This record gives sequence, structure tokens and C-alpha cells, in this order.
Amino acid sequence: MNQGKAVTLQAKKIKATLVLDPAQLLRIQPGAGSDPVPFAIHVGDRTVTGQFNAKTLRRALATIRENGGVATFVQGALVDDGLKAARISVQVKTQPSRS
Repeated sequence: MNQGKAVTLQAKKIKATLVLDPAQLLRIQPGAGSDPVPFAIHVGDRTVTGQFNAKTLRRALATIRENGGVATFVQGALVDDGLKAARISVQVKTQPSRS
């Protein structure tokens, strides 16, 4: 037992999840190319930067437009103030089923 003692562990990386307002994303126009789309997300007094994959961003924007009620997240490995291998995810909110 480790009563009163902190256990020391090591991790490979810090994975961050940022929750975004989908309406803000609708202002982005990634174009038809495949070039990464750079971003800067402000969280309090911190700014997190990274790049979206253009195709994935276009799919996320289409999902937001088609469904309206969605939750939007950006995830990646946090290194300094950058998200490496950033992914954007859109989850459609569903109504609870009535039984």
C-alpha cells in the first residue's frame, strides 16, 4: 500500500481534447486542395496551434451543416503549445429514445 505516498508514473505523451463551438468552424473555408489547414485555438490565456487535414475538415464541416446539433472536438498530442497529429471529430447529438 502507498498510504500518504504519491505514486510516480511515466506517460508517453499528453493527449489533449479541446471542445469547440461548431458555429465557429462553419466560418472556415478550406477550399478544394489537400494542403493542411493551420489553426490557432484560444483557451483562456493560452493559444494552441496545429493543422487540420483538409479532407477531414471538409467532412466535419459537411456533418455540421447536415445535422446541426453536434458536438465538435479537436484531439492530439500536446507538445508545448501545439497539437501534433490533430484530429477533428464531430459527433451528432441524438435524442434519447422514448420507451
